[in-house]
Formats: sequence, structure tokens, C-alpha cells
Amino acid sequence: YRSNFKNVIADTKAVLFAMQDLGSTHAQKVIDADFSNHVSLNQNNVREQFPRFDADCACVDQLGGIIKMRDVSKHLYEKLVHSPVKKQFEAEIKNIKCVNSGYSVEFQDNQRVLAEKILVCAGYQSQDVMSLFSTIEMPNLGIRKIKPGGLIHLKPKTDQQYENALAGHMPLFAYIEKGMFGVPIVKGYSDIVKIASFYDPTSKTYLGDEPFDFIKNHVPFLKDFEIVEPDIKDQCEYDYTEDGNFIVGQFDKLPNLFVACGWNGSGYKFAPVISEMMSGLIVTGENKFPEIFNPNRLK
Repeated sequence: YRSNFKNVIADTKAVLFAMQDLGSTHAQKVIDADFSNHVSLNQNNVREQFPRFDADCACVDQLGGIIKMRDVSKHLYEKLVHSPVKKQFEAEIKNIKCVNSGYSVEFQDNQRVLAEKILVCAGYQSQDVMSLFSTIEMPNLGIRKIKPGGLIHLKPKTDQQYENALAGHMPLFAYIEKGMFGVPIVKGYSDIVKIASFYDPTSKTYLGDEPFDFIKNHVPFLKDFEIVEPDIKDQCEYDYTEDGNFIVGQFDKLPNLFVACGWNGSGYKFAPVISEMMSGLIVTGENKFPEIFNPNRLK
């Protein structure tokens, strides 16, 4: 994002908090991996650097930040609109048929478009799109649509609360064992704190805290903030896979059909590099994706 877009990242530390007695947590694994841009903190260090948070240990990403996704989307949309590529927005597809080595795409208005190659990247609706391919037996992507249950938005009542919750003062954080994450205020972009639950794709269930209990026990400095409904309510709908890995690549039996989905709540983080690698695969056939993402693993 830093190399492809300008002014779309609000710099603030990104922190994974963890409980010391649960060494199998993602945070602990990152700490043990000793990445060069990460700093591990014990309980004393956590209390020193993040006195408003209650945690036993933490892993701090010094290069972390908050991506302003609305600005990214606006930039990409405008770039697409003004590109010479032929495009059709908001068009319902009736069916897709194999024609020689390509495909014939028929829309609900009976218009047809011939395509040499097709990329399906419709999130949790990718299976629905693939069901439109007639006379072709498609593999089951095994995607589950999940919408996290806990979500609250908090607005500061005082100037001091605002400063404490501002990106740069408050980190972007996740507390894996508690199943919660938090996003600070971004000046000029958002005036609220977001506290929300998430799912661990490997557990397949949500075992986290209820948001209000989490705030009371782990981020008590937020408990006196005002609960509000934002103008833009950002609650994601995730596409989870059975094994927790992305589904990215092409199908052996249909070499001109490509798929990119199954992001498990992390797609936006990898979007620039995934799109570059996918473009290379489609245009030149060069496949740089890890084997664990291969869609042919699916039955």
C-alpha cells in the first residue's frame, strides 16, 4: 500500500496482545519468530508502553498502520473508470458456457460477451458465481460466510479522551485469546473507536469476550466513551475456508478459469501483492503462489 498509493495509511503501532500462559497463541508465535520489524514485550514492558491496556505480553509491529480503505477503493474505482479496459458494472450474469478454449458470458439482458479467461473473485459469493458455469462440474470451495457478532463504536466525550484514542497515541490492536480487535480514531478520516470481535479460522467458532466485558477488563480507558452509530458502519462479512488458507490460482481441469477468494478476514492486507501475482499468472502463466493456496486441493 505504501508503494502503490499515496496518503492512504495512518501511521500507528500495530499490537498483538496475549496472555503469557498461552504460548500457542498467534501473538506468542510472532514473538518467538523474532521478525526484524517486531518488538516483543513482557508484562512490565507492556505496562510501560501501553499503560491503558491489560495484557501479559505483546508483539509490536513498528511498521504497522491503518489502511484507509475507502480512499483506496475510490482511487481504484476512478482508475478503472478512466482506463481503456471495456467494463460493465452492476450487470447480472445468467450463465457462463465453455466455448472452444474460452467462455461465453450471458447476461440477464441477453447480451453476450466472449472471454478468453475468467477470474472469479466474489468473496463468499464466489461459489454462487461458479454455479453459473453450465455443463461444467465445479469443485466445492467450502467457503463459509461469517459475520462477527460483537461490534460497538465509541466516541470520546472530552478532549483528553480524544487524544488518548487517536492513532499514534492508541495502537491498532488485536487480542487473539479474547477474540477482539480495536481500531483507533484517525484524524480527518474517522472520529470513533471501533471495537469488534473476530473469528479464528482454525477454531471455526467464536470463543471471545463480549465487547463490553472486554473493554471493562482490558481497555478500561474506553468505558466512559459514548456509544454511537457511525455514518458508515463498517462490519465485515468474511469468507472463511475449511483449512484457513486462501484459495488463489487456476484449476487444472479448466486452465482458463482463475479464482481468488477465501481471505479469512485478511484479504485487504494482501490485496496489492496478490493482485500483482494474479496478473502475472493470468497474463504470462508464471505462478508465484504458495502451494497451500492452490484451488486444486479442493474436492
